[in-house]
Amino acid sequence: MEDKKMKYNKAKNLLLTVNAALLALGCQTVNAGDIEQGKAKSIVCNHCHQDNDDTSIPKISGQHEDYLVKQMLAYRDGKREDEIMQTVMQRLKSELDIYDIAAYFSSLPKETNHNTADTAANDKQPPLGHQVFNEKANCYQCHGEDGQGNPSAVPIVPAIAGQNKDYIVKRLMEFQQQQHTKPSQNPMPGIAQKLDIVDIFSVAEYLSEID
Repeated sequence: MEDKKMKYNKAKNLLLTVNAALLALGCQTVNAGDIEQGKAKSIVCNHCHQDNDDTSIPKISGQHEDYLVKQMLAYRDGKREDEIMQTVMQRLKSELDIYDIAAYFSSLPKETNHNTADTAANDKQPPLGHQVFNEKANCYQCHGEDGQGNPSAVPIVPAIAGQNKDYIVKRLMEFQQQQHTKPSQNPMPGIAQKLDIVDIFSVAEYLSEID
C-alpha cells in the first residue's frame, strides 16, 4: 500500500513539473514577438503610423516593445479608448499578432523632427518647453533628461523625444480630462493638470524637436 502511494506521489509530482514547464514554455512563446512576422502583419498599422502625415497620430517606430504591447492590449480590452485602434486590435486573429507587431515597430529606427537650423538659438536661451519639461512638470524624472523613457520601469515609461507635436498636445489634454472623470494610478493626469495651454504647446514643440 505504501509503495503504491509513493508511486502515485512521484507520478503526481512529475505531472506538475511537466505542466509547469509547458506553461513556462508557452509564456515565452507568447511574449517573444517575431520581427519578420510582425513586418507582414504591420499592414494593418502602416496606413496611419507609417504612410500618414497626420501629426496627431503617434510615431511608434523605435518605441519600447513592451510599451507597445501594453498599449495595444489596452485598446483591445477597452481599457484605452480610440474607435479605430479598438476595432483593429479586436479583429486581430490572436494575441501573438500584437507581440509580433510590437517587435517589428520596436526594431525600426526612430523618426525625429530635429531642426538643426535652430540649434544655435536654442543654445543661447532654452525654450519655454525646456523649462516646463525640466522644472514645472519635472517630466525628466520619469522620461529621462533625453526623453527616451525607461523600458525597465513599472509601469513602462515610453520614449517621447521626437514624438509628433500634435499627438503630445492631444494626449496631455486627454490626461487633463481624465483627472476630472477617471480616477487612475497613472501620475500623468495629475501632472498634466499643472500645465496651462501655453505650457502644453510649448513642451510639445520642445519634445518634437529633440532626438
